[in-house]
Amino acid sequence: MKARLEQTGFVPGSKALFCFEINLPCFELFWHHHPEYELTYIEQGSGRRLAGDSLLPFTSGDLVFSGPHLPHSWVSDPVSTGQVKATVLHLSPAYLQTLLDYPGTGAFQQLLQSSRQGLVFSGHTDQVPYLMKALINAQALNQLSLLVQLLHILTELPFQPLASAVYQLPQGNLLAASRLNQALQLIHSSFTSSRVTSAVLADSLHMSESAFCKFFKRNTGKTLSSYVNELRIAQACRLLVETDQTVEQTAFASGFESLSYFNRVFLRKKEVQPTRYRKGYRENYPSAGTPVPQDHLRPVNHPDCVRISKKIQSVVDS
Repeated sequence: MKARLEQTGFVPGSKALFCFEINLPCFELFWHHHPEYELTYIEQGSGRRLAGDSLLPFTSGDLVFSGPHLPHSWVSDPVSTGQVKATVLHLSPAYLQTLLDYPGTGAFQQLLQSSRQGLVFSGHTDQVPYLMKALINAQALNQLSLLVQLLHILTELPFQPLASAVYQLPQGNLLAASRLNQALQLIHSSFTSSRVTSAVLADSLHMSESAFCKFFKRNTGKTLSSYVNELRIAQACRLLVETDQTVEQTAFASGFESLSYFNRVFLRKKEVQPTRYRKGYRENYPSAGTPVPQDHLRPVNHPDCVRISKKIQSVVDS
Protein backbone atom coordinates (compact mmCIF):
# COMPACT_ATOMS: atom_id res chain seq x y z
CA MET A 1 0.00 0.00 0.00
CA LYS A 2 1.34 3.41 -0.86
CA ALA A 3 1.60 5.94 1.94
CA ARG A 4 3.10 9.31 2.73
CA LEU A 5 6.84 9.35 3.48
CA GLU A 6 7.29 10.83 6.95
CA GLN A 7 10.25 12.95 8.00
CA THR A 8 11.16 11.61 11.43
CA GLY A 9 13.30 13.19 14.14
CA PHE A 10 16.52 11.85 12.64
CA VAL A 11 19.27 14.09 11.35
CA PRO A 12 21.49 11.99 9.03
CA GLY A 13 24.71 11.03 10.75
CA SER A 14 23.76 12.53 14.13
CA LYS A 15 21.33 10.10 15.76
CA ALA A 16 21.06 6.35 16.05
CA LEU A 17 17.75 6.33 17.90
CA PHE A 18 14.99 8.80 18.65
CA CYS A 19 12.43 8.18 21.40
CA PHE A 20 9.47 10.39 22.29
CA GLU A 21 6.05 10.42 23.95
CA ILE A 22 2.67 11.24 22.41
CA ASN A 23 -0.15 12.82 24.43
CA LEU A 24 -3.10 13.90 22.28
CA PRO A 25 -6.90 14.14 22.38
CA CYS A 26 -7.09 11.29 19.85
CA PHE A 27 -5.16 9.38 17.18
CA GLU A 28 -6.05 10.82 13.79
CA LEU A 29 -5.46 8.76 10.67
CA PHE A 30 -2.07 9.57 9.15
CA TRP A 31 -1.09 6.80 6.75
CA HIS A 32 2.70 7.09 6.53
CA HIS A 33 6.02 5.26 6.38
CA HIS A 34 9.68 6.06 7.06
CA PRO A 35 13.11 4.39 6.65
CA GLU A 36 13.56 3.70 10.39
CA TYR A 37 12.39 0.76 12.48
CA GLU A 38 9.64 1.78 14.90
CA LEU A 39 8.54 0.35 18.24
CA THR A 40 5.21 1.78 19.47
CA TYR A 41 3.62 1.21 22.86
CA ILE A 42 0.05 2.44 23.38
CA GLU A 43 -0.26 3.44 27.02
CA GLN A 44 -3.83 4.69 26.68
CA GLY A 45 -6.30 4.57 23.80
CA SER A 46 -8.34 2.26 21.60
CA GLY A 47 -9.41 2.10 17.98
CA ARG A 48 -8.12 0.57 14.76
CA ARG A 49 -4.53 -0.15 13.80
CA LEU A 50 -3.44 -0.16 10.15
CA ALA A 51 -0.18 -1.82 9.12
CA GLY A 52 0.42 -2.73 5.50
CA ASP A 53 -2.74 -4.57 4.42
CA SER A 54 -3.69 -5.36 8.04
CA LEU A 55 -6.66 -3.63 9.70
CA LEU A 56 -7.25 -4.71 13.31
CA PRO A 57 -8.57 -3.22 16.56
CA PHE A 58 -6.17 -2.12 19.29
CA THR A 59 -6.48 -1.19 22.96
CA SER A 60 -4.21 0.11 25.71
CA GLY A 61 -1.09 -2.04 26.01
CA ASP A 62 -0.70 -2.48 22.24
CA LEU A 63 2.98 -3.09 21.41
CA VAL A 64 4.01 -3.08 17.73
CA PHE A 65 7.38 -3.28 15.98
CA SER A 66 7.38 -2.04 12.37
CA GLY A 67 10.15 -2.48 9.83
CA PRO A 68 11.44 0.22 7.44
CA HIS A 69 8.87 1.74 5.07
CA LEU A 70 5.95 -0.35 6.35
CA PRO A 71 2.93 2.01 6.16
CA HIS A 72 1.07 2.27 9.45
CA SER A 73 -1.35 4.38 11.46
CA TRP A 74 -3.43 4.23 14.63
CA VAL A 75 -6.96 5.67 14.55
CA SER A 76 -9.01 6.31 17.68
CA ASP A 77 -12.57 5.04 18.06
CA PRO A 78 -15.06 7.79 17.14
CA VAL A 79 -16.78 7.40 20.54
CA SER A 80 -13.60 7.20 22.64
CA THR A 81 -13.08 9.80 25.36
CA GLY A 82 -10.00 11.04 27.19
CA GLN A 83 -6.44 11.55 26.03
CA VAL A 84 -4.42 9.00 24.06
CA LYS A 85 -0.87 8.30 25.18
CA ALA A 86 1.94 6.43 23.48
CA THR A 87 5.71 6.03 23.54
CA VAL A 88 7.47 5.70 20.18
CA LEU A 89 11.03 4.59 19.46
CA HIS A 90 12.65 5.08 16.04
CA LEU A 91 15.81 3.11 15.29
CA SER A 92 18.26 3.67 12.44
CA PRO A 93 18.76 0.53 10.29
CA ALA A 94 22.50 1.29 10.05
CA TYR A 95 22.69 1.48 13.84
CA LEU A 96 20.89 -1.83 14.33
CA GLN A 97 23.12 -3.45 11.74
CA THR A 98 26.02 -3.04 14.19
CA LEU A 99 24.22 -5.45 16.51
CA LEU A 100 24.17 -8.12 13.83
CA ASP A 101 27.95 -7.94 13.52
CA TYR A 102 28.28 -9.15 17.10
CA PRO A 103 28.36 -12.94 17.77
CA GLY A 104 25.23 -14.47 19.29
CA THR A 105 22.74 -11.98 17.88
CA GLY A 106 20.79 -14.41 15.69
CA ALA A 107 17.59 -13.71 17.63
CA PHE A 108 17.99 -9.98 16.93
CA GLN A 109 18.42 -10.67 13.23
CA GLN A 110 15.29 -12.83 13.10
CA LEU A 111 13.32 -10.11 14.90
CA LEU A 112 14.41 -7.44 12.41
CA GLN A 113 13.59 -9.65 9.42
CA SER A 114 10.15 -10.49 10.81
CA SER A 115 9.39 -6.82 11.43
CA ARG A 116 9.09 -6.22 7.67
CA GLN A 117 5.46 -7.36 8.04
CA GLY A 118 4.98 -5.54 11.34
CA LEU A 119 4.76 -7.47 14.62
CA VAL A 120 2.27 -7.19 17.47
CA PHE A 121 3.55 -8.64 20.76
CA SER A 122 1.66 -10.29 23.59
CA GLY A 123 2.60 -11.23 27.13
CA HIS A 124 4.85 -8.22 27.80
CA THR A 125 5.26 -6.65 31.24
CA ASP A 126 5.67 -3.08 32.47
CA GLN A 127 9.40 -3.49 31.84
CA VAL A 128 8.96 -2.68 28.13
CA PRO A 129 7.32 0.77 28.52
CA TYR A 130 9.68 1.47 31.46
CA LEU A 131 12.75 0.91 29.28
CA MET A 132 11.27 2.91 26.40
CA LYS A 133 10.58 5.89 28.67
CA ALA A 134 14.07 5.60 30.17
CA LEU A 135 15.55 5.85 26.65
CA ILE A 136 14.06 9.33 26.17
CA ASN A 137 16.52 11.03 28.51
CA ALA A 138 19.29 8.43 28.66
CA GLN A 139 22.79 9.38 27.54
CA ALA A 140 25.51 7.58 25.58
CA LEU A 141 26.47 4.17 27.02
CA ASN A 142 23.46 3.96 29.30
CA GLN A 143 21.20 4.47 26.29
CA LEU A 144 22.89 1.62 24.47
CA SER A 145 22.55 -0.66 27.47
CA LEU A 146 18.85 0.12 27.78
CA LEU A 147 18.33 -0.62 24.08
CA VAL A 148 20.13 -3.96 24.26
CA GLN A 149 17.98 -4.99 27.21
CA LEU A 150 14.82 -3.88 25.42
CA LEU A 151 15.67 -5.83 22.27
CA HIS A 152 16.53 -8.87 24.37
CA ILE A 153 13.05 -8.76 25.94
CA LEU A 154 11.39 -8.45 22.53
CA THR A 155 13.15 -11.57 21.25
CA GLU A 156 11.62 -13.50 24.16
CA LEU A 157 8.03 -12.36 23.56
CA PRO A 158 5.42 -14.17 21.43
CA PHE A 159 4.24 -12.17 18.43
CA GLN A 160 1.95 -12.26 15.42
CA PRO A 161 2.76 -10.73 12.00
CA LEU A 162 0.43 -7.97 10.85
CA ALA A 163 0.78 -7.46 7.08
CA SER A 164 0.32 -10.49 4.86
CA ALA A 165 3.33 -12.27 3.37
CA VAL A 166 2.39 -11.04 -0.13
CA TYR A 167 2.16 -7.37 0.86
CA GLN A 168 4.37 -5.05 -1.22
CA LEU A 169 6.02 -1.97 0.31
CA PRO A 170 5.18 1.46 -1.21
CA GLN A 171 7.24 2.85 -4.07
CA GLY A 172 7.05 6.53 -3.10
CA ASN A 173 4.43 8.09 -5.43
CA LEU A 174 3.62 11.29 -3.49
CA LEU A 175 0.46 12.10 -5.44
CA ALA A 176 -0.96 8.62 -4.91
CA ALA A 177 -0.01 8.78 -1.23
CA SER A 178 -1.78 12.10 -0.78
CA ARG A 179 -4.91 10.89 -2.55
CA LEU A 180 -4.98 7.65 -0.59
CA ASN A 181 -4.58 9.48 2.71
CA GLN A 182 -7.48 11.76 1.79
CA ALA A 183 -9.68 8.81 0.81
CA LEU A 184 -8.86 6.86 3.98
CA GLN A 185 -9.55 9.86 6.19
CA LEU A 186 -12.98 10.25 4.61
CA ILE A 187 -13.72 6.55 4.94
CA HIS A 188 -12.64 6.28 8.57
CA SER A 189 -14.56 9.38 9.58
CA SER A 190 -17.89 8.26 8.09
CA PHE A 191 -17.83 4.50 7.49
CA THR A 192 -21.03 3.99 9.52
CA SER A 193 -23.05 6.20 7.16
CA SER A 194 -24.43 5.47 3.71
CA ARG A 195 -22.37 8.35 2.30
CA VAL A 196 -19.26 6.17 1.92
CA THR A 197 -19.64 5.29 -1.74
CA SER A 198 -17.19 5.10 -4.61
CA ALA A 199 -19.05 7.95 -6.32
CA VAL A 200 -18.69 10.30 -3.34
CA LEU A 201 -15.04 9.42 -2.77
CA ALA A 202 -14.18 9.72 -6.46
CA ASP A 203 -15.78 13.15 -6.58
CA SER A 204 -13.81 14.32 -3.52
CA LEU A 205 -10.57 13.28 -5.23
CA HIS A 206 -11.59 14.72 -8.63
CA MET A 207 -11.45 11.29 -10.26
CA SER A 208 -13.94 9.29 -12.27
CA GLU A 209 -15.67 6.53 -10.32
CA SER A 210 -14.08 3.75 -12.36
CA ALA A 211 -10.61 5.32 -12.00
CA PHE A 212 -11.07 5.62 -8.24
CA CYS A 213 -12.14 1.99 -7.87
CA LYS A 214 -9.04 0.82 -9.77
CA PHE A 215 -6.82 3.21 -7.80
CA PHE A 216 -8.16 2.04 -4.43
CA LYS A 217 -7.88 -1.67 -5.28
CA ARG A 218 -4.35 -1.20 -6.67
CA ASN A 219 -3.10 0.63 -3.57
CA THR A 220 -4.86 -1.33 -0.84
CA GLY A 221 -5.28 -4.78 -2.36
CA LYS A 222 -8.99 -4.58 -1.44
CA THR A 223 -12.18 -3.32 -3.00
CA LEU A 224 -13.84 -0.34 -1.35
CA SER A 225 -16.78 -2.45 -0.16
CA SER A 226 -14.46 -5.04 1.38
CA TYR A 227 -12.42 -2.36 3.16
CA VAL A 228 -15.50 -0.57 4.51
CA ASN A 229 -17.03 -3.86 5.63
CA GLU A 230 -13.88 -4.64 7.64
CA LEU A 231 -14.26 -1.32 9.46
CA ARG A 232 -17.94 -1.95 10.08
CA ILE A 233 -17.38 -5.47 11.36
CA ALA A 234 -14.65 -4.22 13.71
CA GLN A 235 -17.13 -1.64 15.02
CA ALA A 236 -19.78 -4.34 15.40
CA CYS A 237 -17.41 -6.55 17.37
CA ARG A 238 -16.74 -3.72 19.78
CA LEU A 239 -20.44 -3.02 20.25
CA LEU A 240 -21.22 -6.71 20.77
CA VAL A 241 -18.76 -7.06 23.64
CA GLU A 242 -19.10 -3.61 25.21
CA THR A 243 -22.86 -2.98 25.02
CA ASP A 244 -26.16 -4.84 25.42
CA GLN A 245 -27.50 -3.72 22.04
CA THR A 246 -29.37 -6.33 20.07
CA VAL A 247 -27.69 -7.78 17.00
CA GLU A 248 -30.04 -5.75 14.82
CA GLN A 249 -29.20 -2.52 16.65
CA THR A 250 -25.50 -3.36 16.36
CA ALA A 251 -25.80 -3.95 12.62
CA PHE A 252 -27.47 -0.61 11.94
CA ALA A 253 -25.13 1.28 14.34
CA SER A 254 -22.15 -0.14 12.44
CA GLY A 255 -23.37 1.08 9.06
CA PHE A 256 -25.19 -1.95 7.65
CA GLU A 257 -28.63 -1.31 6.15
CA SER A 258 -29.72 -4.95 6.19
CA LEU A 259 -29.61 -7.40 9.09
CA SER A 260 -29.36 -10.41 6.77
CA TYR A 261 -26.42 -8.86 4.90
CA PHE A 262 -24.72 -8.00 8.20
CA ASN A 263 -25.06 -11.62 9.38
CA ARG A 264 -23.57 -12.92 6.11
CA VAL A 265 -20.62 -10.53 6.21
CA PHE A 266 -19.98 -11.15 9.92
CA LEU A 267 -19.98 -14.93 9.40
CA ARG A 268 -17.61 -14.60 6.43
CA LYS A 269 -15.19 -12.32 8.28
CA LYS A 270 -15.29 -13.91 11.76
CA GLU A 271 -16.40 -17.47 10.91
CA VAL A 272 -19.00 -17.30 13.68
CA GLN A 273 -22.47 -15.79 14.09
CA PRO A 274 -22.70 -12.46 15.99
CA THR A 275 -24.60 -13.99 18.93
CA ARG A 276 -22.04 -16.76 19.34
CA TYR A 277 -19.21 -14.21 19.04
CA ARG A 278 -20.68 -12.18 21.93
CA LYS A 279 -21.27 -15.27 24.06
CA GLY A 280 -17.81 -16.70 23.38
CA TYR A 281 -16.08 -13.43 24.16
CA ARG A 282 -17.84 -12.94 27.44
CA GLU A 283 -17.20 -16.53 28.51
CA ASN A 284 -13.55 -16.50 27.54
CA TYR A 285 -12.38 -12.92 28.15
CA PRO A 286 -8.69 -12.85 27.21
CA SER A 287 -6.19 -12.41 30.03
CA ALA A 288 -3.32 -9.93 29.99
CA GLY A 289 -0.95 -12.71 28.99
CA THR A 290 1.94 -14.45 30.65
CA PRO A 291 4.51 -12.05 32.10
CA VAL A 292 8.13 -12.28 31.09
CA PRO A 293 10.11 -14.14 33.81
CA GLN A 294 12.25 -11.68 35.76
CA ASP A 295 15.38 -13.75 35.24
CA HIS A 296 15.09 -12.89 31.53
CA LEU A 297 15.59 -9.20 32.33
CA ARG A 298 19.15 -8.03 32.67
CA PRO A 299 20.10 -4.80 34.48
CA VAL A 300 21.69 -2.11 32.32
CA ASN A 301 25.01 -2.61 34.12
CA HIS A 302 25.01 -6.35 33.43
CA PRO A 303 28.42 -7.36 31.91
CA ASP A 304 26.76 -8.70 28.73
CA CYS A 305 24.87 -5.43 28.16
CA VAL A 306 27.92 -3.27 28.83
CA ARG A 307 30.17 -5.40 26.60
CA ILE A 308 27.75 -5.30 23.65
CA SER A 309 27.09 -1.58 24.15
CA LYS A 310 30.81 -0.78 24.06
CA LYS A 311 31.13 -2.79 20.86
CA ILE A 312 28.25 -0.87 19.24
CA GLN A 313 29.61 2.48 20.39
CA SER A 314 33.04 1.74 18.94
CA VAL A 315 31.44 0.98 15.56
CA VAL A 316 29.23 4.09 15.66
CA ASP A 317 32.18 6.34 16.58
CA SER A 318 34.50 4.91 13.93
